[in-house]
Amino acid sequence: MKQALERDGNHKASRETLEALTDDATLFEDAAEALEGVYRAQNDDERLTSLYEKRVSFAGSPRERTRHRLDLAKHLEERAKNPKRAQASLEDGTRRTTRPTVDVARRNRAARQKTNDAWASATARLATAIANSKDLTPDAARDAYVRLATWYEDKLKNPAEAERALERHWRRIRRTSKSCGRSNASGGRPAASAIS
Repeated sequence: MKQALERDGNHKASRETLEALTDDATLFEDAAEALEGVYRAQNDDERLTSLYEKRVSFAGSPRERTRHRLDLAKHLEERAKNPKRAQASLEDGTRRTTRPTVDVARRNRAARQKTNDAWASATARLATAIANSKDLTPDAARDAYVRLATWYEDKLKNPAEAERALERHWRRIRRTSKSCGRSNASGGRPAASAIS
């Protein structure tokens, strides 16, 4: 077929058979190679454009697709004398290549937000549990407040709240110390929360 078409560019049966083969991605390049010369010789810019467009659609990588799209735009502008269509082709390519990037970025932001929401919820629960716990030993309270401050700082990126968590820890220690001192001064037993 290819040889018949090379001998006679008007060999309709060969041309139609090769054109049908361009619909198959694996056979496209071989068929397109033969047809491209025929279309150029016959000044059939519309069919040549269609061939370029198929080449873009069959590209195996974004880089290859970009190269083929640039070839298409060059053909449209220089040979087909259609600069508007050339520009539209390039703009379409830009939209297609940036959209997956935008979608990935959007999914990453959503995943980060979900993670941040989970950490915010866990941190709030820990803060509530510490505040409501009356029987924490000083060591356990220290560890809990340090963990809380670390979560605020590292996970939620909120250093001000981390500072406040540590301040609450020191206030709790002072309260416990005063409570323990009053109990000892009155001859009573120290409060349970002051026993380590």
